Amino acid sequence: MKKQLLALSACALVGASSFAATSPIIKGGTSLGEGRVKPGITVNQTNLNANKPAKAPTDAESDLFINWGYCNNPYNAYPFPAGELKGAIKMTSDVTTDFAGAQITEIMVGNPTKQDYTNPIKTATVWISESLNGEPIVSTSGKLGSKAFEWSSINLETPYTIEAGKEIYIGYTITVPKGNGIYGLITDNYKPQNNESAYVYSTFEGVDNRGNLKFGDNYSWQAVGEYFGNLSIQAKVIGDQLPTNMAVIPQAVVPSATTANTPFNVKLYAVNIAANAVKDIDVTFEVAGEDAQVKNIKLQKAIYYGEASEEKAQFVCEQIGTLDYKLYISAVNGEPCDTGYALTGNILSLESGFKRNLVFEEGTGTWCGWCVVGYAGMEYMKETYGDKGFIGIAVHQGDAMASLDQGGAYASFGQYFDSFPSAFLNRDWSADIYPDPYVLEEEYEALINVPAIVEISAEISGESIDSRDIKLKTKTQFCTDSDNVNYGIAYAVVEDNVGPYPQQNNASGQNRDFFGFEKKGKVVPLTFNDVARNCSHPEAFKGSIPTEVKVGETYEYTMDINLSDVKDLENYRVIAMVIDNKTGQIQNACQATNILSGVESVIGNESSFVANGGKGWICVSCDTPANIYNASGRMVAEGVESGVINVPAGVYIVNANGKSVKVLVF
Repeated sequence: MKKQLLALSACALVGASSFAATSPIIKGGTSLGEGRVKPGITVNQTNLNANKPAKAPTDAESDLFINWGYCNNPYNAYPFPAGELKGAIKMTSDVTTDFAGAQITEIMVGNPTKQDYTNPIKTATVWISESLNGEPIVSTSGKLGSKAFEWSSINLETPYTIEAGKEIYIGYTITVPKGNGIYGLITDNYKPQNNESAYVYSTFEGVDNRGNLKFGDNYSWQAVGEYFGNLSIQAKVIGDQLPTNMAVIPQAVVPSATTANTPFNVKLYAVNIAANAVKDIDVTFEVAGEDAQVKNIKLQKAIYYGEASEEKAQFVCEQIGTLDYKLYISAVNGEPCDTGYALTGNILSLESGFKRNLVFEEGTGTWCGWCVVGYAGMEYMKETYGDKGFIGIAVHQGDAMASLDQGGAYASFGQYFDSFPSAFLNRDWSADIYPDPYVLEEEYEALINVPAIVEISAEISGESIDSRDIKLKTKTQFCTDSDNVNYGIAYAVVEDNVGPYPQQNNASGQNRDFFGFEKKGKVVPLTFNDVARNCSHPEAFKGSIPTEVKVGETYEYTMDINLSDVKDLENYRVIAMVIDNKTGQIQNACQATNILSGVESVIGNESSFVANGGKGWICVSCDTPANIYNASGRMVAEGVESGVINVPAGVYIVNANGKSVKVLVF
């Protein structure tokens, strides 16, 4: 699967990459109700109305308008010290040239929040300036709404007329009150593509190696998008000269391979970059040497500037081989439009291919309160599709199961797992996946029937059934000849039935469906599956697949693995993956079960009685109530059902189901 991003020279655009104004694709569905957490940062809440569209023009409003900005929806909140806090975004010269003569009449600000989702800050001053440290050209104070994560609009007392080529800063000033649990900085949930999308005037000094925000005594302006995302500011731009009937495809899911003369589906996002509504589009797919294919699509609903509509179109490749393609919108509302904004790529068209297995690698941690959603998603996929091509790997950070921490097997992947929970499919780093069950299932269904160019099988052997030194023997075959293959084999050792460990649960008490976690406590004892262990080797071995391959040939490779990091030799599996070294993506994969089991199976996540100790806690998972005793034999807790008990450091005995377990609390 390829998720491609389009670079444009001007205009705020949902989902576009590396151009003047960038905002993310909002996928819709249930995933927008959950938050993600930056590793180590305290809060990350959500806007439950994230799909609420911007106000459409009315019949009484004759001027065309655009709500311009880098942030599509307020989504994240961060705590800043009490006192003055300023935020700003930059309208660059190419944008002001496109909008020359139009006026900015309103500035919208994302409402701050407390932990009860109310806004503690009642007023803001919005302004426009030619420099961050200069005096505002226009400045107006106004009221903010009472609900967190919603837009508040403040009308400028004097509209600002945009001049071609003159860069401006659009910003706000608020006063953060004293008190705990106040989050004044509001951003979206996506990594900026430039430095213009988030400037903050504060005492912020950066993030320490544990992910905690650092503040000092001195105020200054800083570009902070790399830490927080795109700042929640938008400007309403009005003018009859604004562009009309223009739309682009900034992102599309195009299969990496297909069978010749067999229709395949493309999921695409049509984004309006004009001031009038877009109701239908013509989508064109071009392959060199074939007639262009044009599909007319009536959008699910009219979209206005900056809004995206997720659509599907079906195309076919007639030729065999690696084919270059272009995908673009050729008409909007029946009118031809600029076709210079095209997605380009290549697709492998095969006579036939192998069955594909899909690897979902999830970034998670027990400290991350929203990671219960990823837990639910991965468990659902394992149960539903575990024997139908789904392979899950849970990559933990900052907890007892960590492999993403510095020095861990997955440490180099930290650059991609920059918000939790998140997942990547087959290491397509171009776009992460929010791992709730519905989104994971959608991504799985989009790719599972795409043929694979390579097939891999694997088996484990060892000197004895309880040996921690094993060998992994792989066999690969290809469905096409090539004298220039750059593939290699990597592996991940994963373990099931790990824990229980206390999982933070931000879904507790929420008034919507969080896959049952809304009915559980703020800390939940969970037993984890698919846990990546530090004896994994996620990078491909050099020479594990030859550079020249032929149809019908089998290529073998054997790797030595030490299972020192595996807790229970009855509950591990090894996932062997074929990696394309040019892209880093997984082309196919398989699972080899441990020597003890002898058969491939999915281990359940329940155990009759398990207990673990940690820093100040004992986590118990049991079918019947447990009693906990200290080292002197005194009972410290009676009738404990599955849960987390806070106790001082020491040695404890947990008794349940006629069994006793000794645990160490430190």
